Amino acid sequence: MVYKKITLIGSSTEGFEQAVDDAIARAEDTLDNVHWVEVKSRGVELASVEDREYQATVEVAFKLD
Repeated sequence: MVYKKITLIGSSTEGFEQAVDDAIARAEDTLDNVHWVEVKSRGVELASVEDREYQATVEVAFKLD
């Protein structure tokens, strides 16, 4: 079995959990065989947005066919 990892950055104005959920939802919509997600970092964008934008960087692992 071989897995591949990619990095995604989810974002939300509601909080970190929603930012992670955003990244996971996108991964599940576009990739097959998603097996796990590792949260690597969290951050908050302040400068270029009207409200705070919470960001979560995640690594998504999926099984290759």
